[in-house]
Amino acid sequence: AGVAHVAAAFVSAIAGQTPQESPAAAPPAQLANIAAPRIAASTIIDIEIMEPLSSKTAKMDATFPIRVAVPVIVDGRELIPAGTAGMGQVIHAAKSGGGGKAGELLLAARYLELNGVRIPLRRFKLGASGAQKADEAFAVGVVVPFGQLLVKGKEIEFPAGTRANAIVAADTELSGLSPGGGGAAPSNP
Repeated sequence: AGVAHVAAAFVSAIAGQTPQESPAAAPPAQLANIAAPRIAASTIIDIEIMEPLSSKTAKMDATFPIRVAVPVIVDGRELIPAGTAGMGQVIHAAKSGGGGKAGELLLAARYLELNGVRIPLRRFKLGASGAQKADEAFAVGVVVPFGQLLVKGKEIEFPAGTRANAIVAADTELSGLSPGGGGAAPSNP
């Protein structure tokens, strides 16, 4: 035991430390500052779609690019910069049809990607259905038999830049951000 204690004292002396100091033991307050920042579940994020989407052309399960429209700032610190890229998905799409059937389009945000970290999203459902024209179709049907087949409902269209809110699905550690500094550059603005 005496040799081990002398060896430890020698190594500490070379490293410029006294035998009482332990290089591996850092105070808990310092460890908290070293930990990577986290984005909490249920954090609201302002998202925008990056390409136009239409109930006429969208296909179910197709993906589309999204990005953060407004930086996410928590406790005065930018955790997710504006322009951070992500992916959305078409959940349901149906073209408008005869008889006044309106188009339908239901979208969901799936994730953001920041410095190789995937931030899962949920509760983003940008959806709508076109104006129903069933009354108009019925009126035409009375005047012209089978005329309701000539009346078509409206398509749903979301232009690029359309905004909606999503929320973070789970607490996510944002590795790649400096613990004391601001957010990192967006992954694909």
